[in-house]
Parts: sequence; C-alpha cells; structure tokens
Amino acid sequence: MLFFLFTSIANSSDVIMHYDDYEGHENYWARTPDVVICSSQTVFNKSDVDFVAKEVWKEKIGKVTTRKSCDHNIERGKIKILDGKHLNPFELGRTRLIYDELIVDGKVVERYKGSVIYLDKNINSIKLLIHEMGHAFGYGHYEKAHDIMNSN
Repeated sequence: MLFFLFTSIANSSDVIMHYDDYEGHENYWARTPDVVICSSQTVFNKSDVDFVAKEVWKEKIGKVTTRKSCDHNIERGKIKILDGKHLNPFELGRTRLIYDELIVDGKVVERYKGSVIYLDKNINSIKLLIHEMGHAFGYGHYEKAHDIMNSN
C-alpha cells in the first residue's frame, strides 16, 4: 500500500495546472464535503484522496471514510468515489454533482450539495483522480495542452 501511494504521488509531480485560469473559483460546497471511498470499486485510498484534495487542490474536505461497496446515488454533503460502471466506453472518469445555481454579484455561481466520481477501476493513475476531484471542487475543463483539467 505504501508503495502504491509513493508511486501515485511520484507520478503526480509532472501534473501541469493553470489553476488561476480555471473557471469555477467562485463555486463552492454548501458545507465542507466528506469523502466516501468505495474500496471494492476503486484502486484509490484515503492517502491518495487526502493528498489530492489538500496538497494538489488546496481544498478542505471533512472526514474520509471507506465502505466496501456503494450504490451509485449521490449523497448530500459527500463526494463519493466509485467504479466506472456507468461510464461510456470511451470515458475513463466522470463526475456528477447536485447543486443550486445562485446569482452573486451578477454572476451565476454553483453551490454544491453532493457528488459522485466514477472512475475506470483499471486505471490507477493519480492524474485521473486529480482531474475528477477538480470537477467535484467545481473546476471545469481547461483546453490548454497537457493541463490536468484538459478533457483529452
């Protein structure tokens, strides 16, 4: 397990981010989200999630828990990480969110209530987790080549 974490973190060092250029900085969670890792449905663990949320994205998360398996429903106040059972054949990951749209200073802002991250469990690259957690934190695709939030 430590070897996997070390490998994952080492592989994240070549992550290219244009964080200040991403759309979505004004979006926010209604409350700090807890994270649920569905252990039989993903290769990622608590250390990976903590690293991605706190070190890569600099986002606050609440309690990180592990369940053996999960249903595919969004739970309020949670980011749930599970398998890609519902992915299209060409997708490696997808993030679903429930949110309210608010107008703040004349701009539409999303206030998140829950999220599910679907990941192809045959892919163990930490970059996939970074990308999809970026969506769970409200950031959209950024089409600059090689950027972590690039959709290609």
